[in-house]
Amino acid sequence: MKKVLLIYPELGFVGSYVINVPISLVYVASKVSEMPDIEIEILDCRIEHNWKEILLKKIEFEDIFLVGISVMSGIPVAGAYAISKIVKGVKNIQVVWGGPYPTVLPEETLKLDVVDFCIRGFGSESFAKLVETLIAGSDNLHSIDGLCFKKNNELVIGQINNTFEFMDYKKLPYKLVEPFLEEYFKSNKKRVFPIYTSCGCPYNCAFCISPVWYKDNKQKWVPYSATDVVNHIEHLVKNYKVNFIYFYDDDTFVDVSHFSSIAKEMLKRKLKVEIGVRGIRVNEVKKMSDVDFKLLEEVGVRYIHIGVESGSQKILNLMKKGITVEQSLEINRMLAKYPRLTPMYNILCGIPTETIDDLKETALFMKRLSEENPNCVIFSPGRFIPYPGSKLYDLAIEHGFKPPSTPAQWSNLDQESRIFMPWYTEDYDNYISMLSMAAYTISNWESYLENYSLKIRFIYKVTKSLYKPVISFRINRQFPGFLLEYHIFNLLKKFIAV
Repeated sequence: MKKVLLIYPELGFVGSYVINVPISLVYVASKVSEMPDIEIEILDCRIEHNWKEILLKKIEFEDIFLVGISVMSGIPVAGAYAISKIVKGVKNIQVVWGGPYPTVLPEETLKLDVVDFCIRGFGSESFAKLVETLIAGSDNLHSIDGLCFKKNNELVIGQINNTFEFMDYKKLPYKLVEPFLEEYFKSNKKRVFPIYTSCGCPYNCAFCISPVWYKDNKQKWVPYSATDVVNHIEHLVKNYKVNFIYFYDDDTFVDVSHFSSIAKEMLKRKLKVEIGVRGIRVNEVKKMSDVDFKLLEEVGVRYIHIGVESGSQKILNLMKKGITVEQSLEINRMLAKYPRLTPMYNILCGIPTETIDDLKETALFMKRLSEENPNCVIFSPGRFIPYPGSKLYDLAIEHGFKPPSTPAQWSNLDQESRIFMPWYTEDYDNYISMLSMAAYTISNWESYLENYSLKIRFIYKVTKSLYKPVISFRINRQFPGFLLEYHIFNLLKKFIAV
């Protein structure tokens, strides 16, 4: 039987200990899994530490005719290239890349000698048509939406699919992850499972590729119905004993009634699960009432990820966030009244034209967030990566950024690594590193890590108790110099990831 192999590459530091089911591959496999006489399988390199040996055996002994790889920008580009090179080194199996990286950079993707095709935008329909075309031995590739390929030494670049793909949960081939499903629950006491409750995002953040991805969509954000979402959750609870659902939407709360209708339906059915929400904005929280917050608590929401991004209004304006620093502080105080809700704040540093004075404002902002809401979690500030297609990409180029020209160069662009951009100074770089350590030690990471292994919790507890006085002194005195402890900090991160 002919076989399609879908592969999820390794990620950076965060991807080494926060590992959820690769729903992007489950979604893209939905149409192909219904085809007769075609077998499809998923290989997740994040959980298969000997994935190279597994891949080599599959290539050699199984009738694989197409390998598909999900590729985000950054470290996954280097990983996807390594995977593709292994495949091509054994057999001339055709390789297709999908995901954010090839969506925005199809030309660069196809210039790689180990990639035959890439698909831009939502890809389940296009992927299925590609499989059908290859099986039939046809060269009618031009008719496949979003498909990019090489023909007569020229690149044929398809347009980004501008139609959201709504998936019936009953047709999602979760059977593909069933053989190794328990691996995703090993490092966490909770059985966490991600789902989508909506598609798209209507905002225009200058560091994000969503405005490019969705620019031709007539509707920038479309929700699933509450009934469909709750049926999906009920299916996962019943069949996989899931007890924690993560809403993986770009933005769940564009319309607050979308979530409230889901919550009310869950309460009606007495569904007992905890919930994390990955997409919600400061301006959306600000519109919420006491009734909304109490509903979140009642239905079991534990974590809400909020992009506050910076303590400098100048930088927020440059990012086109459409929020103010004071609004972020205000909603943090609002959320402090609801101790069962843990706000998790995302912060981004390293934007061109950001100064040490801006970073000082962010340091004091982070300190205020933790003081005014001791329950909040502040993520380690990510270092800005200029993603092609984002509005800040051109600004980064103007300030000396040279886009990676090889997959290996992409491996140096991990937000949790010590990226050093051309506009950085040594003092500026040290300040960002200081903020990274501050985030872990001044905020309530105990809450987030409570379901993780004893090893991780023990290391964190000891480190925080010893280091919190030091980092408080550094922030209060605005002193990032002689940052020797940063090297110890990185060693601990690597140990935790093992």
